[in-house]
Amino acid sequence: MALLKNSERSFYFFDCEVVSGVAGAPLPTMEEIVGIWQSYYSKDRAITPIRKNTAHLVLGDLRIDTSKDIATLLIRLSDLQAPNAVYSDVQRGTYKEHHKSAAEGSDMGAHVLVSTVPEKGSPNVYLAMVEGVPGVTYQEVRRLLNRVLRYQYHDDPSAFEFDDIITRFKNAPGFAVGMEYPARMAVACVKTGSRAMIA
Repeated sequence: MALLKNSERSFYFFDCEVVSGVAGAPLPTMEEIVGIWQSYYSKDRAITPIRKNTAHLVLGDLRIDTSKDIATLLIRLSDLQAPNAVYSDVQRGTYKEHHKSAAEGSDMGAHVLVSTVPEKGSPNVYLAMVEGVPGVTYQEVRRLLNRVLRYQYHDDPSAFEFDDIITRFKNAPGFAVGMEYPARMAVACVKTGSRAMIA
């Protein structure tokens, strides 16, 4: 694979499928799911520690283009254990090292584009693209987006309830985002369990 220029990006395509573990359960739209992510992004709560608190995943930006029906997310990884950044001028034989404090992490980020319009013939499948960035894998994207949905479930479990007309009891599903490289990214509406699960 050729090295990319600063102005170039590579993206991987995924299918985002909204599914449920219960036949007949109402399925949220991608627009509703994106709304949850946006709510937590606007509250600066779209963050989760990983690697035993030595790094953090952060939803660094979220923009919705309603004219194109696309949500664009920036998933950042802040790594506290990464080395200081160093820039060199080989012609002059000099370099600059940027020292970071113990609370600062080296940042990298990947863009994720998700359509809020289902694919034709597949009412619960949405097209998505994930930028190929070393260190920010689709698994990291899935992990952060799952965590944000889990925050919503813990903050307001009633937002995930639906009335099962047959048995007349409340089911409290959690939503989860799952990705399988390279062909599928599933957004799951999981009925069982007390919290959202990663598919």
